[in-house]
Amino acid sequence: MSFRSKLNLLFTSLILSIGLGSIWLQKYQQQQIIQISLQEQAISISTLIADDFAKIIYFNETSSMTIIASQLKKIPSLISAHIFDTKGKLLLKVISKAETNNTYKTSTKLTYQGSNIGKINFIFYDNKLTNKSKFFELYFMFSIVLFSIIGLILVFFIDKKFISRLEVLNLALKETAISKDFSFRLNPSLTDEIGRAQANFDNLIATVEDKTSKLEFQANHDSLTGLYSREVLLENIKVSIRIKATFFHAVCYIDLDQFKVVNDTCGHKAGDMLLAELAIEFKLFLKTYPNTTIGRIGGDEFILLIKNRSLPEINDLTADLLKTIRNLNFKFMERSFPVGASIGVITYKETTLFAGDILSSADAACYEAKEKGRNQIVCHSLCENNLSVNQQEMNLVSKIYNALDEDGFKLFLQPIVSAKHISTTEYNIFETLLRMPSKVNKGEIISPALFIPASERYGLSEKVDYWVVDNLFKKISNEPLFIKSVKYISINLSISSLASNEMQHKIMNLFLKHNIDFHKICFEITETGVSSQVDKAIKFIDFFKELGVSFSLDDFGTGMSSFSYLSQLDVDFLKIDGHFISNMENDLIKQEMVHAMVRIGKTLNKKVVAEYVESEKAIRLLQDMQVDYLQGYYFSQAHPIQYFIDKIKSP
Repeated sequence: MSFRSKLNLLFTSLILSIGLGSIWLQKYQQQQIIQISLQEQAISISTLIADDFAKIIYFNETSSMTIIASQLKKIPSLISAHIFDTKGKLLLKVISKAETNNTYKTSTKLTYQGSNIGKINFIFYDNKLTNKSKFFELYFMFSIVLFSIIGLILVFFIDKKFISRLEVLNLALKETAISKDFSFRLNPSLTDEIGRAQANFDNLIATVEDKTSKLEFQANHDSLTGLYSREVLLENIKVSIRIKATFFHAVCYIDLDQFKVVNDTCGHKAGDMLLAELAIEFKLFLKTYPNTTIGRIGGDEFILLIKNRSLPEINDLTADLLKTIRNLNFKFMERSFPVGASIGVITYKETTLFAGDILSSADAACYEAKEKGRNQIVCHSLCENNLSVNQQEMNLVSKIYNALDEDGFKLFLQPIVSAKHISTTEYNIFETLLRMPSKVNKGEIISPALFIPASERYGLSEKVDYWVVDNLFKKISNEPLFIKSVKYISINLSISSLASNEMQHKIMNLFLKHNIDFHKICFEITETGVSSQVDKAIKFIDFFKELGVSFSLDDFGTGMSSFSYLSQLDVDFLKIDGHFISNMENDLIKQEMVHAMVRIGKTLNKKVVAEYVESEKAIRLLQDMQVDYLQGYYFSQAHPIQYFIDKIKSP
């Protein structure tokens, strides 16, 4: 039973109880009045016949009975009287009328000169009293009906005035909470407490609706430009994949060509102004093109989705869009900047690819446009039999995503040995290498030379680095015997990880989470990568160096221009790029170059590591050059990490 029903039942019962109680009390009082009146009449009669009754008791005058009977019969309302002595013996019975309904009985004592001489029982009948009784019964029934009607009216009024309005408020709260529809309003007509509560409900829901709509807008739109967000665009692409179209859909990846110039010259404020102005131009431009959606996915990159248009129409639309971008003469602080864009277009009808794959393919086409000289359009169709190199790379990107989500990578280790104490069986220094097994061809390994550049190009290198560090730490933290035997294990990190403050915190948390000794880890960073982010790399290195982590500069020698800042990097090891080591025993120029790099390392007080070591002659040459550590197939190829753990457990 609902609260409303319970409350209505309570009010009805209460009103009826009060009404019926009042009527019963009135009837009881009326009966009492009648009873008192008859009692007084009985006392008067007993007083009247007391002397004659005393003569019967004391003097046995039987004639007095006739007198008493005669007196009693003269009383109009008396039906009968029974007179008893003090012992309860019936002495006289007088019946003046036949007994009828609605009679009243009473009794009283007979006294003579203060002494009790007997008792008399009366039965009275009075038309007036009877009529009054009947009237009161009718009045009683009428009052019950009247009170019931009044009670129901009052309950209905209370329900209508208060309870039902509270129920409406309660239902509104419940339905709003369930449906999340904040457009409903109560619009109260009264201004009492409940009306004000309903008005407050409307105000609250209006506030929630406003906040919700703002949050939804913020979630679905870019805060700077007001264009759609990446998530909305991906959802729209998903929808387009499911819709059968007469013509083609197209995803256009737009990357501004002059944005960095504006940012570097005038600052981020100018860059934001450029993006905002461009967004306005995009909105105006697309008003004339139905079935188009545009959004910003970050930085100076935009995505345009075109639905159900012929290929010539798509080509014309994208050409007009590029012209619109070129015509935007951006001005800041009295300086003008030409604006251009590289646009990659992917057209499709029905495809089994995911929305993310299509977006990545458009990104690859955009990259291809940049490689061809920028400020132009490159268009590919998913229906083409021969995919471009960039589209093939997109397939790799998809595989990288899957490997990250499904733990599809495998960790390998390759030993690094001391040049002074060469051993081909006992190892305590390792480099961590990442491998990606093919899902299509069992046993085949996808070359890191393919998927590592793809991950760097498409912003996945931080995710890959995190996966490597997390999984390596997780593995070795459960192998105390192995980690005790290890001097250090090196891990390759991309430059984007070194340049990210967030990544620095994440890696630090992994050290703490897995309880890894900082001195057991060495981070390898590439020379060519560091050259583009020297300041950020130095901060990253300094932070972890203070904790005991070692650093190695990988691919040393490939970026010769970096020698000028090499002294700034507090690295422990210089790893000479393997291309200089490979076949150096037969190449005097390589030998001289390697020797020069070793001398630089020694001058900077760094340990030097040579990789790609594959022959005894190469080992002797490197030992003569005072190289500190050697790595290559001569000692061991890379093996799954468990291989080396098992060797420690059972030497």
